[in-house]
Amino acid sequence: MAKLFLPNLLLLYGFVAVGIPLSRLEIGSMPLYFIDIIAALVVFMGRNHIARIYRRHRRLSTIILVFIFTLLPTTFSELLRMSPLEPIYLLCRTLLHIIAVWSLSGFLRNEQYLKKFFTGLACGVLFTATIASMNSLPITGPWVRAHIFTIDWLKPQRGDYEVDAEILMKYDKGEAERGDSLLGKSNITGTVLITMLPFLIGAVRNIRLKATAKLIFNAAIIISFFAMLFTYSRAAYLAIAILLFGYLLFERQAFSKRFLPLIILAGVIIGAVGVQSTVFKFEFIANKFDLSNEKYTYTNQARVYAYTVPFQVIYNNPSYLFRGAGRADKKLREKNSEATILELYNAEMHSVFAASIFYRGFLSMLAIFYLYYRLTKTSYDAIKRSKRENNPAQWMAIASVISLMSLLPGWGTDHYIVTKMSMHMHMFLIVALVFTSLEHIKLNSENTGEKTKNKPVKEYKRILHKASGRR
Repeated sequence: MAKLFLPNLLLLYGFVAVGIPLSRLEIGSMPLYFIDIIAALVVFMGRNHIARIYRRHRRLSTIILVFIFTLLPTTFSELLRMSPLEPIYLLCRTLLHIIAVWSLSGFLRNEQYLKKFFTGLACGVLFTATIASMNSLPITGPWVRAHIFTIDWLKPQRGDYEVDAEILMKYDKGEAERGDSLLGKSNITGTVLITMLPFLIGAVRNIRLKATAKLIFNAAIIISFFAMLFTYSRAAYLAIAILLFGYLLFERQAFSKRFLPLIILAGVIIGAVGVQSTVFKFEFIANKFDLSNEKYTYTNQARVYAYTVPFQVIYNNPSYLFRGAGRADKKLREKNSEATILELYNAEMHSVFAASIFYRGFLSMLAIFYLYYRLTKTSYDAIKRSKRENNPAQWMAIASVISLMSLLPGWGTDHYIVTKMSMHMHMFLIVALVFTSLEHIKLNSENTGEKTKNKPVKEYKRILHKASGRR
């Protein structure tokens, strides 16, 4: 039963993680997210992998452990100031997805499980990219906003979407919009798609897939590229440029075979329809790139303040070296507007650097930045080592590095990786995929080493056998 259940669970994990991570049930006042149920099952079934994977990647695992400890002062501070339910609930969700890193990467050592999980990811990416693209286009956007975004269990809604679908359809202007999806706003959609794309491209080029699965992977890659353009997000466009640079750097064949045709196709379609057509919203993104445009002065300045205001905050209140205001700040604001610093500095959180300090403190920021650095460096070292050894798992290390590189624009200019639980979970999903790539490279190296070690013994036995035959 477990042999049948586990592969399908991993398939579901991949789909829900990047397709519908906000889907949940309400149990009283507490939401129960489907992704948490799946992660809990994976952790339970893979409990034997946790210690093994920890030991095999001790340095990276220790950094993750240090990061966990940096969360505790903030949680303790929240417990003293408010009802314990929400901070404990948020801490438990965070710990669950961190522990899932070891369990999931342990399972994905198995090639069949890896194939299932990547197929789930491809389905989730295809679903998200399709929803984002449809929402962006004037023809299909009103229907998506009225009939998909109003499904409360798929995506918790506030404000505009809390009205009847027919009314939404009637009053929707039917203009080109940014590519929001069931993940959240277009910035979040772009970050998830761009960081998953290297793994899908690597998988479709290096894993044996059935015809249907290959079709899903290719469709996910093509539609994702358009969906990222339709986010009309500066961070997403910069991430695309970094992604292309990464492939030029590490895998030029993938660039020429995968991305060059996509760029030409996108150019032909957009050129035929017209860049200034009302079908698209390229004027919006052009205005945002124009730093002299006064309309976006506020949002541009916020990106600068994100790297200056945190030091001012620490200077005024040194306790922010060790703890932050906490992620459960909304409850505090409802009772007392001065209870959290986030009330005053909400606009200056536009980076992981600032959001980490405001929410969890300076030490937590150092831990998460060091984790990012070590993941990138270890993956890059794995690329160099696997090239020397001609390791067949080299593509996974390349995918890891390019995925982490593509995360940089969102990391540097927005706060959602820290402030949104779904994105926090996604970051640790990337960590799990990096661990998986390192595992496969290690396993291939160990197997190659074992074969090389046994080769002289086999050769010696062959010579002895030949000699005895002559006698």
